[in-house]
Parts: sequence; structure tokens; C-alpha cells
Amino acid sequence: MIAIIWAHEICRISEKDPNIKAIRFTKNYGQGIAITAGIAESCGDCVVTMDCDLQDKPEMIPQLYEKVKDGLDRNDTIHIEVAE
Repeated sequence: MIAIIWAHEICRISEKDPNIKAIRFTKNYGQGIAITAGIAESCGDCVVTMDCDLQDKPEMIPQLYEKVKDGLDRNDTIHIEVAE
């Protein structure tokens, strides 16, 4: 159900912002196909892939982009849980 809500929200946002594209499939082909399709449809200088469960923090995108501007052509991140 959450995926359906997010899909509608992404479509709504993409109608207002030409920099955001929504890609809809007729069925679930899996994450790999979805990422490949998204990258293939992108036209910007930089692509960020992120799971919709927000396991990754969108707030990190500007920091990642700064690294790209510094000359990095690929920037992967990993999530590490630290016990407090």
C-alpha cells in the first residue's frame, strides 16, 4: 500500500517539476530493472538512486553531489548501524 501512495506522489510531483520523472511498469520487474530504466531515462549530469523506504537519508544527497563536483565519478554509500 505504501508503494502505491509513493507512486501517486511521485507522479504528482513530476507533473509540476520537469526535473523529476516518474516511470511506471505494468508489473513488478524488480529493483534492478527499475534502476536500469531510471538511469536510462535520466538526462542530467548526476543520478542518485535511493530505495523508497528511506533507509538512506535524502539529506545526504548534497554531500554526495559535492564529492561529484570534486571529481568523483561514482560514489557508493553503505549504511552502518552504530550502537549508542
